Amino acid sequence: MSDGVITLFGLGDRSGWEAATAGSETLPSQTWAYARGLAAAGLTPQLAVVEAGEARLVLPFHERSFQGFTDIATLPGLSGASIHPASSAPLALWRDYAAGRGWVCGYLQLSISTGALAVAAPDDTMSRNALFVFDLATWAAERSPGHNMRKTLRRGEREGAVFCTDRDWLAEVFPALHAQAMARVGEAPVFPPETLAIWADDPDVRFIGGGIDGQIEVAGLCRMRNGIAEGHLAGSTDAGRGLHAWLFARSAAWFATLGVRYYNIGGYGQPGDGLHMMKARLAATEHPLRAIRQIYRPDLFDSLCRAAGVAADAAYFPPNRTPGA
Repeated sequence: MSDGVITLFGLGDRSGWEAATAGSETLPSQTWAYARGLAAAGLTPQLAVVEAGEARLVLPFHERSFQGFTDIATLPGLSGASIHPASSAPLALWRDYAAGRGWVCGYLQLSISTGALAVAAPDDTMSRNALFVFDLATWAAERSPGHNMRKTLRRGEREGAVFCTDRDWLAEVFPALHAQAMARVGEAPVFPPETLAIWADDPDVRFIGGGIDGQIEVAGLCRMRNGIAEGHLAGSTDAGRGLHAWLFARSAAWFATLGVRYYNIGGYGQPGDGLHMMKARLAATEHPLRAIRQIYRPDLFDSLCRAAGVAADAAYFPPNRTPGA
């Protein structure tokens, strides 16, 4: 194994996890409180801190069992894993450790704050999506978006929309709004009500919303830490469907007053879809969503792919899993 140190924390070691993520480089979705909410959704979150080559990898992850074998992935969310300064040394040390644990492979989403990496084989860097981020030091709704988007943003006020940050009110209505939005695309809510209730008590969470005639029509659950905000989940009524761009813009201005520099509003479903185009027209900066694909047991990995009838280098990773499995 390469030289370095690996320290693991589980949810039961709250003090250790919080101490490991107390620094100024910690991202909003790397905290113990965030992971605690995911545990209510059936995950078993862990945190690895890998120090090698004068660099530090912070890796929130979970193990996933499939067909009798185990792989790992970063916890769902916008933060991913971070490496400061950018270096492949912690990844090499982690690969050796993971192989010793018997895991088949690992999907490690990288934070957009992690700089370019010269990743050596057998690791593989992939990018299948992007994240949109406002730099609130320079972005302003009055000048940054194009003319048509500025008209869209003004339409919210014309329709009587009022920006709201009332935590108690929004926490109460958010689960139903999120469920409505997901039902419109034929999906169940991303997380169960128990997870949302835990996050509602997290001091890093901020709720944003828009009301018309005293009723909340659109809302978002965001996380804020170290000058970074992440738009984690959203929801709306049928009447509020057209207010999401307006909510992004209004909340960006609000986050700026709270000292936030970067506001990550997430990605999209497919390149060129409506969500992609809306976020691009807001003039948020598009950052490739990078991930490292590590294969710890190559022979077994290839065998599983052959058994599933898929190519080992398929775009979806790991290829032998069906999406969502």
